[in-house]
Amino acid sequence: IHRIELQSHLVRESVGKLVRGEARELANGAGLQAASNLLLCRYTYIQLLVLSYKATSAHPSLSF
Repeated sequence: IHRIELQSHLVRESVGKLVRGEARELANGAGLQAASNLLLCRYTYIQLLVLSYKATSAHPSLSF
C-alpha cells in the first residue's frame, strides 16, 4: 500500500513539474511573441516616418 501511495505521489510530482515547465515555456513564448510584435510595430512606425518625411520633402505644402 505504501508503495502505491509513493508511486502516485511521484506521478503527481512529475505531472506538476511538466505542467510548470510547459507554463514557463508558454510564458517565454508569449514574451518572444510580444517582443517580435513590438519590433514589428517599431519597424512599421519608422517606415511611416520615412514615408512622411519623403512626402513632405517632395511636396512642402503637405505637412503631417
